[in-house]
Amino acid sequence: MKPRGYAQYSFVKSLRVGRYSEIQLLKHNDTRQFYAAKFFKIANDQELRQSLNERDHQYLKDAFKREVQLLKCTTHDYIIKLYETIHDGNSEGYVMEYCHRGSIHDIRAYGQYTDIDFLELMAQLVEAVSYLHNRGITHRDITPLNLLVALDGTLRLCDFNFALPKGVRRNPESTWYTPGFSAPELHKSKSAVDHRADIYSVAAVWYFLLLELEFDYKKDLEGQLEPFDDVNRRILRAALRADPAERPTDLSEFREGIQELKRTQFNPIHFLDAHAGL
Repeated sequence: MKPRGYAQYSFVKSLRVGRYSEIQLLKHNDTRQFYAAKFFKIANDQELRQSLNERDHQYLKDAFKREVQLLKCTTHDYIIKLYETIHDGNSEGYVMEYCHRGSIHDIRAYGQYTDIDFLELMAQLVEAVSYLHNRGITHRDITPLNLLVALDGTLRLCDFNFALPKGVRRNPESTWYTPGFSAPELHKSKSAVDHRADIYSVAAVWYFLLLELEFDYKKDLEGQLEPFDDVNRRILRAALRADPAERPTDLSEFREGIQELKRTQFNPIHFLDAHAGL
């Protein structure tokens, strides 16, 4: 699926293909700069469109429009920047900044971050999510694949497809979630969901990056936290509660924990070596 009607860009390659969207790498023909573009597959994929019932099709269309609107009104150093929208009879999507170093998931898989990077990236994630929450926005899909790293090493939170602004209710029949990172309430239709779902996901990302394992809310919490020191355990214990009413209401504990870990010179590389194979 290549963009049509936009002669200023040349298609380079596909970066990620999902069921409902595709991320492409584009090059601007005049500046030769690279950009990423997200295209809404349902806009021109008749087979996919016919596989959805009318309710789900409308929900996904609305979600894509809402994603564009949210990105247009968010301005933050650690949130992906939207440059322009693409819309004609054949393609619908938007152009955003390209993050050369890929996702945290990929960086973690190839062991390309240092001890200071982990705490810095988590601190940047906390700031990005706090910015959203202060504006009444719940992201609802914070995962390592949706956390990109720019060329300068700073983080960009992306993929607002399932984000909800204040006042917009979740589809009561929807159970869109990412196993291993979404809060338990997102796994259930008709469950109330608020910003505490993001707090859970930030902790799940933290857990994954340190242990290379996905946290399982169905298993014993204390048993899964056993490998950690007191500071990490305190942060994760509070945020990974299955019941959102028992979680913190903001990310201040993460901020305090990050500063404490910096003071104690916490080294995640040494931590990983010590707990390999768990």
